[in-house]
Amino acid sequence: MENAKTDIAKAEEAGANVPAARDSYKLARRYLDKGDAATALTLARKSQDLAGETLEQYNEVNENLDLLDSYIQWGKRVSRHLEMPEKELEEANALVKDKKYGEANSVVKGALETAREVQVGFVNDELESIDVYLKELESGGVGTSVARNTLNQAHNSLDDLNFEQAYTLASQAREQGEKNQELYQDIIGKLRKAKDGIAWTKDLGVDTTSLKELEDKVEKALVNQTYTFALDFVDQLLAELPKATQVHINKLFNQANAMLEESRDMGLIVDEQESLMAKAMGAASDGDLEVTVTTITQLENEVTGLKEQYGDAKGSLDHLAEILEAADDIGVGIEGPRRLEGDAAKALVENDFKAVHRIVAEAEEDLIRTSSSFIVEYIGRVQDSIVRLERQGAWVDKVENKVDEAWSQLDDRKFTEAFSLARECTLTLQKVEERFSGIHDRLRSAEADVHRMGFLEVDTGDAVQVISKAHEALVDLDMDRADKHISEALDELGAALRDTVEKQISSLEELIESTKADGADVSSAAERLDRARALADLGKFQTAYMTVLGGIEAAARARREMDDAVEGRRRAEEMFHDAEDLGADVSRAKELLAEIDDDLSDRRYRDALHAVSSLTQVTRKAKRERVMELLTDGQNAIIEAEEHGLSVKVLRQELDQAEEQLELGDFHAAVATTTEATQAARDLISQFITARDRIVDVQSFIYDASGIGTDTGRATDMLGEARDALAEQRLDEALDLAERAEEEVKERQREMVSYEMEALGDLRDEAQELGMVVTTLQASLDQAIEMTSSGDYKDAILQLRDGLEEGRELLVKYQKATESIERADELLAIMVELEIDSGVPGAEVEKAKRLVPEEEYEQAKSVADETREDMTRILDEHVVQKVDELRAAFARAEEVGIQVNDLESSFDGSYGEQDAAAYMALAAVVAEHEAQVKDRTAAYDDASNRIDEAQTLYDDAVELQVDVSPVTPMLEDARTTLAAGLYPEAGAKADSAREKVLELQRQFVLKYISDAEALITELQDMGVDTIQSN
Repeated sequence: MENAKTDIAKAEEAGANVPAARDSYKLARRYLDKGDAATALTLARKSQDLAGETLEQYNEVNENLDLLDSYIQWGKRVSRHLEMPEKELEEANALVKDKKYGEANSVVKGALETAREVQVGFVNDELESIDVYLKELESGGVGTSVARNTLNQAHNSLDDLNFEQAYTLASQAREQGEKNQELYQDIIGKLRKAKDGIAWTKDLGVDTTSLKELEDKVEKALVNQTYTFALDFVDQLLAELPKATQVHINKLFNQANAMLEESRDMGLIVDEQESLMAKAMGAASDGDLEVTVTTITQLENEVTGLKEQYGDAKGSLDHLAEILEAADDIGVGIEGPRRLEGDAAKALVENDFKAVHRIVAEAEEDLIRTSSSFIVEYIGRVQDSIVRLERQGAWVDKVENKVDEAWSQLDDRKFTEAFSLARECTLTLQKVEERFSGIHDRLRSAEADVHRMGFLEVDTGDAVQVISKAHEALVDLDMDRADKHISEALDELGAALRDTVEKQISSLEELIESTKADGADVSSAAERLDRARALADLGKFQTAYMTVLGGIEAAARARREMDDAVEGRRRAEEMFHDAEDLGADVSRAKELLAEIDDDLSDRRYRDALHAVSSLTQVTRKAKRERVMELLTDGQNAIIEAEEHGLSVKVLRQELDQAEEQLELGDFHAAVATTTEATQAARDLISQFITARDRIVDVQSFIYDASGIGTDTGRATDMLGEARDALAEQRLDEALDLAERAEEEVKERQREMVSYEMEALGDLRDEAQELGMVVTTLQASLDQAIEMTSSGDYKDAILQLRDGLEEGRELLVKYQKATESIERADELLAIMVELEIDSGVPGAEVEKAKRLVPEEEYEQAKSVADETREDMTRILDEHVVQKVDELRAAFARAEEVGIQVNDLESSFDGSYGEQDAAAYMALAAVVAEHEAQVKDRTAAYDDASNRIDEAQTLYDDAVELQVDVSPVTPMLEDARTTLAAGLYPEAGAKADSAREKVLELQRQFVLKYISDAEALITELQDMGVDTIQSN
């Protein structure tokens, strides 16, 4: 348990998510707490295994992610064209975040393989590029041994899949090559300057031997590719050049002095040369180096000439001495020649060189005349010299012929001729011994140059013929002529090579210009052109020629690189469209195509080719992914077909064939095969699903049809046959049977539609005869007809049935609505007759009537019913009101004493006998009794008023103090009569009382007037003015 807990902790501490392990651990703890140790142990071990496995996956995927990220980051650093699997890295990180370590590891391993392939391709291209670059340097004379060694190490690192180290070593190799190239160019430039200085110094007559030695050291160091030493030597050479002139001038004087001193020691007379020495010293003092050098040169030439003359004379004298010694050794008398030898020695001291030669010749002739033995010995020495020279490779046949001739002359006792020939041979052989080796070496060098230039296809002109003449001259032992011909041949070869190099340089210049004008990068060719010019200036025409060839090749390579880049652009576009036509994802390829265009515009052809290479990989990968996507679709389609129970063995074989085509790189064939197989599978699935779904649909159709009473027996049998056909993969037949079953149901439904339509038509006619609006019924008929036309028989049937049902309902509603309206009209007529305000109810009845044509029967009935209720209420209220008013009238009458008991009894009897809804009858009864009450009331009121009026008159009379006592019984009688309900009689009595009051009042007034008149008269009689009082 503790081990499992520890492993889980380790996994979680590392960052891994181990829910399964933790769950197992918790479960193990619970079992352990329950005492089930065995189960707890099993679960703990499982937890430990899960934790360990998850931790292992987690560590592995993280290591691989780090490695992949390092690959991608390295790829970004070295090139913007590398297609590194960044999306896969993101996907793997997302999977790790979701704790799907196994899936993440699978993704990252595939991405690592892709990254390695990309890196191998890129580094390999880089190594090949550097190899080409180093070959270019080598063709230009630049040493690359160190860079080559580094490049080999890079190849080894690439073999070990150490891409970064391989690329670093490759970069180092390029840098080493570039450094060597820079050093080489620097050294060559300095060497050219030094050689110009040496030539100038040499032209001044300065001994450049030490400088030449330094020059040789520089060139040897260049050959050995030890450029540091070469740079040191050339710097030393440049430093020594200015010293050499002055040193040489001093040396010239020293040499001239030494020559003069040596000449004097030899016994030469050099007075004239000493004068030249003085002249040279004066010119040197004046700083005139040219005169100084010229004068010293003249001095040296003259001294040398004197020395040569002296040497020739002394040589002749020495030769005479040898002859005399040889003659003396064989006992020949030499007194005369010895004397002449002394004369010749004296002439030599006097510098009379011609006399020396003349005296020596005279002595030799004298000796020859005195002894033939000497001649034999002399010719023998000549033959020894011939054997020695033949061993050195010299051609001495002619000398041998002359020796033979000398022997022949000696045999003929022609001693002088024999000696002359032998002496001539001796002098000739002496010259051969002195010069043959050097001239022969020069001849071999010239022949080698001819051979080399022929290999380089350089026109050597007449050099071959001149070399032949040199051979002939050597055979003739004419060293001067041979040397001259060799020099001519070398000059001819040099001129031919120089002319060829110049022409080639011009051609290269034109080639560079034309190639550059076409858009190619000619920097490498231009460098070789500059190097070739420098080499030509140094006189190194062969190296210059090879450099020019390298430049031509570099220009051609630049053009090829440009053409390859342009062709690569064309191929890239073809690959792009090819991938696009296949339906592949070409988004990255499109970006690379734009990058290629940018590189071409900027003349970065190598980058363009790298981008083309990347695009090739991208499009190939995209096409492969497209084919894989299609294959997956095909596999899914086949699996789906198999899940439907379909036989797809042939189609699976076609997909296998497509996979083989994919492995062979035949993407179009793979796409065509896959698409065809996938489409066939989908067509089969579609056909199956169509037939299956059709059967299901028809089954549902049959169920629906049977649900509305359709006869589906025969259709059900046909559908059973369709299912059998579907199970046996007879899909066309299954579909046909399902269609026929559906048609059978539709036929039965068409019959049902006909029946239902006829019934609805009859209902419509019936409603129309009743005056009902039949718009809805007609609409149902029209919709049913339209549905039937479109084959929707079920809906047509349901529509017709709904129409019948709705029609019947509408008919009932219509009848109810019209009945309600009619009853409302009856009530409305009663209200009008009863003079009750019927404006609102009348409008509502009219509204109900308007709703009927609109087929709003329920609303019309509702309005009519409500209006009837309102009118009923109004009528009820009206009747009740009238009754209440009548009873109030009764009450009022009774209150005032009007006798209406008989009317009340009569009304109660009549009212109780009437129906409450018999408004007119009730109204008539009420009106009748109301009239009677009114009549009695009127009579009562009239009588009462007449009594009141009589009473008023009575009261007024009382106030006037009229004696109306006779009237009092009359008023009492009137009131009694009124109370008895005898209203006319009471009125008559009241009138009588009134008349009585009036009469009494009149009598009172008359009496008063009479009294007044009597008073007036009395007053008048008394003389009182009464007018004012009146």
